[in-house]
Amino acid sequence: MLWIEIKKNTVSIVFVIAMLLVMGFTFLSITPEVDYYYSKPLSFGEYSYFKLKEDVKQGSLVVYGGEEGNGIPVDLEINEEIRARLEEIITRINPSFNADEKMSEVEISLTDKEILELINGFEKTIGYRTNYHYGEKSGLYAVYKYKRFGINRLHDDNRNTVKEEREIFNYSLKSGLAEGYARYFMNYMGILTSLVSAVIAATVFIKDRQNYVREFIYASNSKSSKIILIRIASVVIPICLMTLIMTIIGAVYFYSESTAYGYIISCIPFIKYWAVWIVPTILGTVSLSVFLDILSNNLILVFGVQFIVWLLSIATFMGNYEIWRVVIRFSSFGMDKYYDGIKNDIYINRIFMVFFYQLSLLLFL
Repeated sequence: MLWIEIKKNTVSIVFVIAMLLVMGFTFLSITPEVDYYYSKPLSFGEYSYFKLKEDVKQGSLVVYGGEEGNGIPVDLEINEEIRARLEEIITRINPSFNADEKMSEVEISLTDKEILELINGFEKTIGYRTNYHYGEKSGLYAVYKYKRFGINRLHDDNRNTVKEEREIFNYSLKSGLAEGYARYFMNYMGILTSLVSAVIAATVFIKDRQNYVREFIYASNSKSSKIILIRIASVVIPICLMTLIMTIIGAVYFYSESTAYGYIISCIPFIKYWAVWIVPTILGTVSLSVFLDILSNNLILVFGVQFIVWLLSIATFMGNYEIWRVVIRFSSFGMDKYYDGIKNDIYINRIFMVFFYQLSLLLFL
């Protein structure tokens, strides 16, 4: 009977669209930012080194003419002479330069000041300013720092210093970079997983009403508990399996990207956070839907309560893990030290999701 119910619930347009929405939303959400988190935080000199390598590879360089602080950006084609000068700067910054080097393998031999002097000298030979002209205040580096470095109101730019950010990164390295990537991935996957779980559960109720199954289920006292649990399982199991597949795809995605920077990550943390964060969300959401349906026999009320709980759960990015929140939010790659301080609150929340809703449902029956 369970297999029949699973097949009936999954071979449907609603289920397919719901899963595609979860996958699309998750991967579109994580893609724009990941490039900033695969490596250690870079100082201006280090950042310039890697960007200059990209410029040489692409064969063009963005430059500015005119007065200081003004000028229209144009793409300057890198000819053989300019290429030779850029490659000379690159090898002076890193004497062990290798075209196939990983970011984690690079050892910068010059200070930021010395690198800026090299760049300014190069600018004089070509007669243009580059994106690296103003050192730490250069536009490209400012954008990188804004996206990569954590917020710190004690500093003028409201961001951590390179030293502070590297301490955080080294702590993450010690914990395992995959831990941060997994949390970041589950943060986004959990958002829609909770909502679509409620929608899929509601479609089951609608079908029951159309086929007059609901009256049979709740009129049969001896079999109602078993049938309702099968109903819950037939919704929970397919969603869990689909989110597990997405989790594995996410782990492979992060693995393939991070190896380009010289780091190897494991898929085990992804599966761990799927089991601890996503599965309880699905269990809690579906069980609450069934409980409310039994209690009220009103789909509008079921949808309304679920939507309010979902909306309040996703309202904060991290830090609030009251037991009623069905979604765990932790929208950061790193912050492992901070996570270690609040993870017990998350565990308590997840235990509540798994046991309270199930127990309250069984007691009601």
